[in-house]
Amino acid sequence: MTVFNNVCEVIDDVAIGLKKLFALKETMENRIALKRQDPKAFQELPYLVIVIDEASALMSGCKNQKALADIIQNLLQRCRHANMSIVLSAQNPTKENLKIDLGSVACRMAFRTARAIQSCTLIDEGGAEDLMEQGDMLLATPQYSSPQRLKGSYISKGELPTILDEILEKYGDKAYALDEDDLQFCGDEGTDDELFDLSVTSSTSTKTQVDDKLFAKVIIWTLGQKVASANLIKKAAKISWDRGNGFLNRLHQIGIVGEFNGNSREVIPINIEDLDEEVVLFLERHDYSRDNIVEAFASRS
Repeated sequence: MTVFNNVCEVIDDVAIGLKKLFALKETMENRIALKRQDPKAFQELPYLVIVIDEASALMSGCKNQKALADIIQNLLQRCRHANMSIVLSAQNPTKENLKIDLGSVACRMAFRTARAIQSCTLIDEGGAEDLMEQGDMLLATPQYSSPQRLKGSYISKGELPTILDEILEKYGDKAYALDEDDLQFCGDEGTDDELFDLSVTSSTSTKTQVDDKLFAKVIIWTLGQKVASANLIKKAAKISWDRGNGFLNRLHQIGIVGEFNGNSREVIPINIEDLDEEVVLFLERHDYSRDNIVEAFASRS
């Protein structure tokens, strides 16, 4: 899988992979909410494709398999509404080791399987056990009443780097990956030790401290602007859109930005006297003096 590293984000650590899935579920929920609130901003979001190379192996690495299955099931059912797609693959596909209702998967394909039961798991009927190798497949989609036999292009390991180089040259600047912040702040559900057969080292209090420190930085930046939006915060703080949107909502809660005007919110305070004293004290606790706050206002163009 390392050959794909330059084209997309490749995760080979089970613990990180599990956390990514929780972060992606929150990303999906946030995108669906944005789609209702601001369709234009939603259309500007990058399209995400999530590929789980060995779904049964990921499942076996999770202590609470039902919780993980519920997350994947939720993604399968709703991700298409959030400009996201999820692709599952398995070397030994059986209902027992996948623990996922594949009825939510609209398009399914089976290469040659070792047994008929594996074919039935993938496409609801046998036949894949009789296929040839190297691209021979059965494709089941809603457009057809029965699986269709297709011959895909076989790409050898020697050809793969050349093809990936061409993809990178054409689309490399469009690559997107959830950053580390998404992993650290994907919510209580995403950091629940009971879900993993692995320990999660960072404590909730540490995460809150780091989150507050960055939020203080976002406040100072916002005070120097006339308007703020999730996209602007994302670029200024170098974080994901979802986290930027979360900070934007917090800014609204403490009275620094008003209601939406199009895709952005107007910054309300025009000087330090307009700030709630609790906000000033919060900034001071995170190493921003009153002089720093005044300088932030003065930098507004």
